[in-house]
Amino acid sequence: MFVDAFTLERKKAIAILAAELNLSLVMARRVVDTGLPIAIEVNTKEVFDLDHRLSQRGFKIKTAPPFRWQLPLSAALSSAGIT
Repeated sequence: MFVDAFTLERKKAIAILAAELNLSLVMARRVVDTGLPIAIEVNTKEVFDLDHRLSQRGFKIKTAPPFRWQLPLSAALSSAGIT
């Protein structure tokens, strides 16, 4: 699971990742600068939880292999008729 930090200003992206994922600023900088994954082998609930938290802060989430459900969570719920 990866974040697309290019939608945010670099310093802001680093600060948000550090706070949301409880990372040091050095590690958050590495994630932003090198594209390191933010999570590996996570279940569906964890994907939705991370997507929900980070999309509210301006990030886009990417998964490899592609996630089978629509992200962000709000779009997935509304397309399923859940409000």
